[in-house]
Amino acid sequence: MPLIFHKDIQHNTSIGVWHIEEAPQFFIQALQLDEKEEAYLETMKSHRRKEWLTSRYLADKLCGGNCRIKIIKDTLGKPSLEDKTHHISISHSRDRVAVIRSDVPVGIDIQHEEQKIVRIHQKFIHTDEIARIDASALIPSYHIFWGAKESMYKAYGKRELDFRQHMHLYPFKYYQSNLELSGWVRKEDIAQDYQIFTDKLDKYYLSYCLLNYD
Repeated sequence: MPLIFHKDIQHNTSIGVWHIEEAPQFFIQALQLDEKEEAYLETMKSHRRKEWLTSRYLADKLCGGNCRIKIIKDTLGKPSLEDKTHHISISHSRDRVAVIRSDVPVGIDIQHEEQKIVRIHQKFIHTDEIARIDASALIPSYHIFWGAKESMYKAYGKRELDFRQHMHLYPFKYYQSNLELSGWVRKEDIAQDYQIFTDKLDKYYLSYCLLNYD
């Protein structure tokens, strides 16, 4: 089974990353989709179909593999479990799918390392944050910034956040494959603080965050 990463942390939080190698039929048989889900699946392109199936299969795996709970989306596209027992977030990049489920609001992002991030980093990193980045580790730092802020964006779930103005990461130094960070979202009357975690999985950067209620 290509479950290439699994971790359990506080607040009954589970994170998993799946490397897609199976044909879609493997997931279809395992999930036992209803007619509505099967019809929806037919509207998707092949790569999107694989991502959708894998994320549902992985979400079931993270709760023991015996609790098939449908994933639905709200009007803004934020996913949740139909029975509302846990919070959930999903991400995909190439042939990797990442899922996180937790008792608290969470977000997750996985991305393959890309050189083009050098050209666009100023779109999501504030000048104050750029000034603190270790010049010897620009590319990994840029990916960490993007993944961390994307995960907070997903946990926030209401769109219309400016990655430079409304989100911020506290200083960190990239010196290992996994990090624990802190960040915040500030917009109008919204003030949220997050615990953020990152893991380097070969050429992929995995970032996930938990809303801090303290």
